[in-house]
Amino acid sequence: FGTFGWNFDPAVTGRNYYMRGARTGLGTALLLTGDQSFAEPLRRQLANLYAVKREEGGRTLLPQKHGPNGWYGYTANQYFDVHRDLYLWSMNEADLAHLAADPWLNFLRGKNAGYPAAALAREFERLRGRVAAMRADESTKETRPSDGAQRFSPVATETLVNLMLGGNDPGSSGNILHARLRYFDPARRRAGLPEDVAALVTGLTAETATVVLVNTNPVVGRAVTVQLGAFGEHAGTYVEIGGKRTALAGSDFRVELAAGAGERLVIGMKRYANRPRAEMPWER
Repeated sequence: FGTFGWNFDPAVTGRNYYMRGARTGLGTALLLTGDQSFAEPLRRQLANLYAVKREEGGRTLLPQKHGPNGWYGYTANQYFDVHRDLYLWSMNEADLAHLAADPWLNFLRGKNAGYPAAALAREFERLRGRVAAMRADESTKETRPSDGAQRFSPVATETLVNLMLGGNDPGSSGNILHARLRYFDPARRRAGLPEDVAALVTGLTAETATVVLVNTNPVVGRAVTVQLGAFGEHAGTYVEIGGKRTALAGSDFRVELAAGAGERLVIGMKRYANRPRAEMPWER
């Protein structure tokens, strides 16, 4: 459960990635078993860090290192990504204690209506900035470090994972995807939304996910398969559209969208009721 360790490179405040292994390993165990107790060690570790926090200049600082003389290496990193995981796994209000200012979670709770548009605009601006920096880079292959191109990566997945899947972005350090929904194209037999189809998750509770699906094509109908969970780990109970509730069995269902049509779906589910599987829906 560690990378580099608590006292690695003590002359540097950062470069302690101890939370990576714990977050990935315990989250995977929860996904595979549905046992919420696997999240508890992460809660306890965060509680240990907050127990020795410092307040400076209106900011909360947590230690990133621990050595023979105790805690040190205080930074503003509060591991909000781990707090998000804990809340989305449990849907327990207590796990929101340090997330009062989280703009995406506030949107899901009906408190930040403008978040989707603002978040997408910010991601596009970030993408443009990175591409511009890449094109302006004057380093040569002889002088460029092996990881020098990372700062120019135009890949931006966090907002899409949040808004489309109702999940926390797993990042780029070996984590797996935890999500409330996932989509497949039944016509092309591939993962992902079909051409012209848009999805926006607007609400999550312990027993429901609310999503708006829209076919932006004005002349051609589209079909999309909606799966409950990144690996079908959630079991459906019903789908409600326009106040009409239809019973749902299984971990996926197909939606037919007429040309230019859109609808809000409230999907009932029992979370972590199924063993996760990597197959496509039509392969089960």
